[in-house]
Amino acid sequence: MKKHGNALLIIGLFLILNLYLIFIRRTGSNPDLYGGLNGLYAMMTEHTRWLLQEYSFAWTGLIVFCMLFGVLATVILYQLMLWIRIKESKYFFSLLFFLFLLIHQTIASGFISFINIKADKYLYENIDVLMNFLMLSFISFACSFLSTSVKTPGYHKILRVFQFMHFINILLWVTSAGMNWSISVNTYLLLITEWTIISRVSILAKRDKAAKIFFIAIMVLLAGFVSEIFCKEVSVHALLIASAVASILIAYSFMEQLFFIHDKNVQFEQVEKSLTELSLTDELSQLYNRRFFNEKIKYEVERAHRENKPLSLLLLDIDHFKDYNDAYGHPEGDKAIMKIGKIIKRNIRDTDYACRVGGEEFAIILTGTNKYAAEKHVAERLHSSLSRQVFMIMRNRKVLLTVSIGIGQLQKEENADSLIGHTDKAMYKAKELGRNRTVLYDENLK
Repeated sequence: MKKHGNALLIIGLFLILNLYLIFIRRTGSNPDLYGGLNGLYAMMTEHTRWLLQEYSFAWTGLIVFCMLFGVLATVILYQLMLWIRIKESKYFFSLLFFLFLLIHQTIASGFISFINIKADKYLYENIDVLMNFLMLSFISFACSFLSTSVKTPGYHKILRVFQFMHFINILLWVTSAGMNWSISVNTYLLLITEWTIISRVSILAKRDKAAKIFFIAIMVLLAGFVSEIFCKEVSVHALLIASAVASILIAYSFMEQLFFIHDKNVQFEQVEKSLTELSLTDELSQLYNRRFFNEKIKYEVERAHRENKPLSLLLLDIDHFKDYNDAYGHPEGDKAIMKIGKIIKRNIRDTDYACRVGGEEFAIILTGTNKYAAEKHVAERLHSSLSRQVFMIMRNRKVLLTVSIGIGQLQKEENADSLIGHTDKAMYKAKELGRNRTVLYDENLK
């Protein structure tokens, strides 16, 4: 019950106000109340409207109106493009809301009279119908923008009830002309209540920057309404100014949401990239793993054939590594793998791919490189670097490791499996010849 206490209180106050207004209407007391409410959005007296029509506005007022009209129209076009591109309901409902608000201000300000005076009079008398359409679109926009169905389901249900009441108001206005006064009062009471609820929902979204900006926009619009009603002499276009400012703020809140989504997507892509790298990276050597090698060698072979460029493959095997593990233990063997991985990384280009394909076996894919360049620029440097690398000091004796390297070059119409087989044969030949050496594969290799 406590969860819905605020909601029930709001609905109760709303019903009490409606009953009170119906009572005073029927008893005839306080006859100016309805007139004041019905003129809430009129924004000007008949005398002021006559003067505006008669003298076609002062140039300053006309320029201000056109500028503010242009701002609102620009924001409406911006929201239309967002809706066409992204296809989200919040952009469509915001478009409708500001469109109805623009039409409302054009009618209330009397500018429609420059086109058709009779139409101006008719529209002005029925401006409350437009207010119901305006609030229908505003509630739909607020619910969609603030995700009330998920974040505040209680308030969401109340706002949907108020939407239905606006719809009923429109039907009653069309079918029952005698109830115009009641519909007007009901419309403005709904507006005040909905404004309060939506403001409350905006405040509840504490960590949502876009919701905070939305709340500021609502407060600006509210200030515009108050200024238009009570300070008409100070600001002729108070509500129009507030509408223009609020439209810019809401457009900015859309940008904040888009930036938030973009940042989340970037974070997701970074996490996905990290997970992909982890799944394709050998934990000890920090080189690519066998899974990556199997896919990459096929791709590079196809690319080399397509672009008619050389491709070489190196296969390395650590000499007597089993004896090293047996003598010094597997933890020391793991450290040796890590050191050899770093040495390989230091001696290849960014365009090359080094992989650990077995316990003590490594593969290096050299793009755009023939087997002779592979021997000179990679294999010889690896042998040299390993000869200077001390893996352990045991009884004042430096423990070194060497590698046997086989090099194969992709031939015409050769596939990845054939290239791997030829290179593997060259590596085993290097072992047969005494290890710690490099052998290049050719057709005469036995």
